[in-house]
Amino acid sequence: MDNKRLDLNLLTTLETLLLEQNVTKTARRLHLSQPTVSAQLNRLRDLFDDPLLEQFQEKCVTVFREKRVALSLGNCVKAKS
Repeated sequence: MDNKRLDLNLLTTLETLLLEQNVTKTARRLHLSQPTVSAQLNRLRDLFDDPLLEQFQEKCVTVFREKRVALSLGNCVKAKS
């Protein structure tokens, strides 16, 4: 992962995506447009070199390989606030 390209706002998006498992719901929850969240998801995929979420029967499912990062993500986002 390239830390120089990491935007802390992306962590908030990642946390919400992992909770909601839906780009549209994430966008609503974060008060962003769906295309903005999709673009952020693509940036996150590039940063982590991981698909993060994939479509499965009308629902996104977590395929984030670095589960330990996902588990500690909530703490990082809370510390940022």
